[in-house]
Amino acid sequence: MSRSTSAAGIVSAATAAALGVLAISCGTDGVVLTATQTGIITVRPASSQDVAVSPDGKFILIGDDNTNKVQLVRPDGSLVWEYNLPAAEQLESGAVAADATMVVVGGQNGMLYALSRTGTLLWQKARPFEEVQVAVTDIGDKVFAGAGTNIACYSDIGTVLWSRT
Repeated sequence: MSRSTSAAGIVSAATAAALGVLAISCGTDGVVLTATQTGIITVRPASSQDVAVSPDGKFILIGDDNTNKVQLVRPDGSLVWEYNLPAAEQLESGAVAADATMVVVGGQNGMLYALSRTGTLLWQKARPFEEVQVAVTDIGDKVFAGAGTNIACYSDIGTVLWSRT
């Protein structure tokens, strides 16, 4: 996952390189572009500054800062599910395990959300850190959340396994 801003308005990109799936967030333009090895290019409206692609390339997590929604979509742009974050929350970062067994959302206000493949909230943690950056293992058994020099590791059921502050 990388995040940068350019004159073209690209603010982040995520890839499943071995599978040739690329998702690019053009936050200032209000769209997420997806391209695959087979030449499928989709455009999906979203004003998120972060995107995440599952390691198997089957799922892309995007957010819409205007509506406080996060969406799991397929590379062809079809919607798998949509989850409404609380009104004061926006997607800061996201991570998707293979086959979307675990989808993790870090909020700009410090909340951490773990969602199932169907978009059901599995667990959430209140303010582990401000502007939470997240990662999840490929099999979804561990979630990592951090900000600055603070980091924590959670089990798939939300138990803190270790933390460093």
